[in-house]
Amino acid sequence: MTANDIHIALQKMPPICSGWPFLKEFRAGTGLGAGSERYLDAWTCQPYPSLPMTRWAIEIKVTRGDFTKEKRRPIKRDAALRISNQFYFAAPKGLLK
Repeated sequence: MTANDIHIALQKMPPICSGWPFLKEFRAGTGLGAGSERYLDAWTCQPYPSLPMTRWAIEIKVTRGDFTKEKRRPIKRDAALRISNQFYFAAPKGLLK
């Protein structure tokens, strides 16, 4: 399974398939300062003004080694957590325990 396969699967899941915008390789910063070069694998948000604002950052992992490396460096998630109120890992079934 590739990262693109996971992107496709994410776009089919509720609530994304029901109208939430879905951004692949979303740049999490502006300008040229520290942290501005960070990209999120995927980002989405609840777009309806009558409902609470929900923003998801999604990090895609296709290998166990990539996931364990990410766990050792939680600072990498700072950019995602600044612009989201929920953070998720997306991976092939059985990869994450």
